Amino acid sequence: MRSLILALSMIAAAVVPGSLLLGCNGGVHKRGERMAIARVIGSPWPLHGHAIAWEGESDDEYVGAGIGNYWFVRDRAAIGVLLSGMNYQHSGENILAVELEFAYRWYMLEHEEYAYFWDAGFGAQWAESEVPKNATQYEYTFNFGPGMEIPIMENHKLLVGFQFHHQSNALGRTSDQNPSQNEFRLWAAWGWMW
Repeated sequence: MRSLILALSMIAAAVVPGSLLLGCNGGVHKRGERMAIARVIGSPWPLHGHAIAWEGESDDEYVGAGIGNYWFVRDRAAIGVLLSGMNYQHSGENILAVELEFAYRWYMLEHEEYAYFWDAGFGAQWAESEVPKNATQYEYTFNFGPGMEIPIMENHKLLVGFQFHHQSNALGRTSDQNPSQNEFRLWAAWGWMW
């Protein structure tokens, strides 16, 4: 498991700078396009213990839904803003949270019938109670992972993805109020070009 997480992080570290430096000309998605999305998120695999360089001290599962928009700043490369609401299953109780994310997406391979991309993002989350337990209500987040896009009809797409997601309040490893959480999460979205 650690080797998979390490491999994914190395790919993430190379993909974003590489796509910016090498350029992203051609492909299905062109500079100036926009894509709005509505998505659902699920985290059935919280990672307890060490993951990459971050310790996960909590393992709360959650489901959620959200909306977002991507702006293509180059051919095959987009920046996005996403807003999601989550319902954490925390020690037998439901805790609601809201996450605001800023994202970068690079389409590695595009075809008329499918496209593969890599997402990387960061953001902040506010919850109505402490998530994870003994943390704070306000947390910082980041994520990265691959995804696939399938055209459904003109200007409409089905998107699915798999991400490593981390959240903590950035008080430092030695703080009693900084238990963090790592998880693998799945998401699916309906996208439309506008």
